[in-house]
Amino acid sequence: MNKDLMLKLVNNERQKIGVNELEWDSRLEKVAQLQSNFMASCNTCTHASKSGDLGTRIEAQGFSWSSCAENVAGGYKNEATAVEGWMKSQGHKTNMLNPRYTHFGAGFSNGFWAQVFGSEL
Repeated sequence: MNKDLMLKLVNNERQKIGVNELEWDSRLEKVAQLQSNFMASCNTCTHASKSGDLGTRIEAQGFSWSSCAENVAGGYKNEATAVEGWMKSQGHKTNMLNPRYTHFGAGFSNGFWAQVFGSEL
């Protein structure tokens, strides 16, 4: 996965509506990558994880959060088609464009994508 491209695509959508740009965060990238790996290992798109809920998984990487969200997807061939798919889904779009979020990370494994959004305390 090209993290610079993923960040650019998400921030382009945010710019269209005048929302602050997200900053790439390696801790959230790790959370997203672990979720992508988990989904690939069980071949299913899910928010569930053996490592706990999203807040627990974020805290385990040292990110003290005040708000957070996760988008997951499967089957998209690249960053652009994944973002396009999320933008066509109201819940996923809401996460990507939410002005509360300031930090972002994403991951990819064997056809499964994850995005993690957060704001620090």
